[in-house]
Amino acid sequence: MDPASGAESNLEIRTLPWSGPKWLDKLGELGYRRQYALDYMVAGGEVESVGSAGEISEVGTDAEAITFATVQADGFLSNEDQNRDWWINCFREAALRNYKLSSQSFLLSHIDGNAAAVVLTVDSGSCIGIYAMTTAPQYRGQGLSSDLLAHVVAKESSNQGRPIILQVEVGSYAERFYDRLGFEFLFRSGVYKK
Repeated sequence: MDPASGAESNLEIRTLPWSGPKWLDKLGELGYRRQYALDYMVAGGEVESVGSAGEISEVGTDAEAITFATVQADGFLSNEDQNRDWWINCFREAALRNYKLSSQSFLLSHIDGNAAAVVLTVDSGSCIGIYAMTTAPQYRGQGLSSDLLAHVVAKESSNQGRPIILQVEVGSYAERFYDRLGFEFLFRSGVYKK
């Protein structure tokens, strides 16, 4: 229960390796159960581009930000998702709000002029985070995601040499994909819900 509203809480709590065993005990007492886990990974060096036909550009206009959000929605959501319209609106609002920030880079990969894949990078100062990496279903299997990652790693490695990190669900296709591209395991985080 959310004490403020009396409604059931959808709160997710993440534990980290340094959280300590007392947190796991307390979460159990409060009725939280582990739902899944995320692995945090770091780029281990250069990422090999597979040479797709994709052309990479950075979002620089509101129209491109909306295109980014549309590809993001196509890549992450099924057409049957009952909350699809809500998520699309959230993606659009976030892209329109954030693409002008110097700490964030919204990248699009195009094939024959059509936006096909996206990635967002966030510069926290001490590291570069990779988020929202996806390819629209009709363009999958053409190497666009690996090309985007190769672009990000090459650009960021030459700039500051800071670690490039991401988080991914344990055991997922995405985790195997990042592992094949040379990303290395850092640590695991458990995700708990009631």
